[in-house]
Amino acid sequence: MTAGQRVGDWALLVLAGLSDPSAIIFFPLFLWRWWRERHADNLAVLLVVSACAAGQAYFLATATKHFGAQVQSLNLAALLEISGSRLVIWPFFGARMVTLVPPLGQAALAWGLILALAAWVLRNDPRRPLRLQVLAAWTLITFACVYRIRPDVWPVGIDNLSYAEPYFYMSRLLLFWLVIWEFEARPAAVAWLARTSCVAGVALALPRAREAAPPDYKWAEHCEPIRRGVPANIPTLPEGWTLEYRGRPKSR
Repeated sequence: MTAGQRVGDWALLVLAGLSDPSAIIFFPLFLWRWWRERHADNLAVLLVVSACAAGQAYFLATATKHFGAQVQSLNLAALLEISGSRLVIWPFFGARMVTLVPPLGQAALAWGLILALAAWVLRNDPRRPLRLQVLAAWTLITFACVYRIRPDVWPVGIDNLSYAEPYFYMSRLLLFWLVIWEFEARPAAVAWLARTSCVAGVALALPRAREAAPPDYKWAEHCEPIRRGVPANIPTLPEGWTLEYRGRPKSR
């Protein structure tokens, strides 16, 4: 690796690390990487990520906006049901299955399959180190997103799968990645089960490939308060939600 390539990598890490709290979420992976392969390049990357994580931690600790849901008591049953429906039931069995299977059944089926897949990933195999990295990344991002949105305290009746759906996107992608890696597994029955699961997931998702257009909130008309820097509640998606714009800080 040339000096220019190293500087380019560090610059990309800084840009990515300061764009959101990902540097905090994935810090253990960079630490693990340096511990496994201790050389100067990995140490430099770890230091850059550490600096970004420290900066993000400072902003999170000093932020004036906090979410009350994150300090409410944990409802484990609801947490497992809602997260399981979005991580496994919907992607692999289709949206209709979410309405057919009782909540506790969804939690048992989804998390039973996730634990079975995790146990299979731990087997002795040439790709085991790569699979472990993906499994670790899945664990970190899933924990962070679930903690952020706390689906177990959502109001009763929130059953729309599009509600907070982007928070589960990366976790679903990593799960599919682990399943796709089993296309060449031994015994052959495991490989065919993995292939069938992915094909079924794609086929069952086709009915939702096209969704009705959301309401036109005429966002261009709501830009004026932001331009003037005055407080405003701006309608956003999902329907019925608003973005609270607090206005531009007054200069001292």
